Amino acid sequence: MEDHIVVGAANGGPLAVLRDEKKPVMMTGAERLGGFLRIYSSAGVLLGHAPWELGRKVVCMGWTEAEALIIILETGHVYWYTLLGQKMEEGRGSSSSSNRGGGG
Repeated sequence: MEDHIVVGAANGGPLAVLRDEKKPVMMTGAERLGGFLRIYSSAGVLLGHAPWELGRKVVCMGWTEAEALIIILETGHVYWYTLLGQKMEEGRGSSSSSNRGGGG
C-alpha cells in the first residue's frame, strides 16, 4: 500500500485507493496502459472501480459528508465519484466547485 494513495471516509466509511504516480514502481504491460481507482468498504470488500489514466497527478483526494469522492489534479481538474466508482461530475478550477455548491 506504500505505492498508493489511500483515503478513508469518516466514521468507518469507504476507502478509495489509487496508485501514487509520484512513487516509481515496476509495471507490467497492462499496467502501463492505465490503472484503476478502487473503492472498498471498511471490511475490505470491493464496492466499485473506475478506469484511471496514467499521468494524472493527484493533489488532493477526499470524501464529502455525503460519501462522494472528490479528486483534485495538478492541472486544476476536479472529479467526483460515487462510492461505487461511477463518475458523477468533472470540472476545472473554481467554476466546478461553484456548480457543486461550494464543494462541501
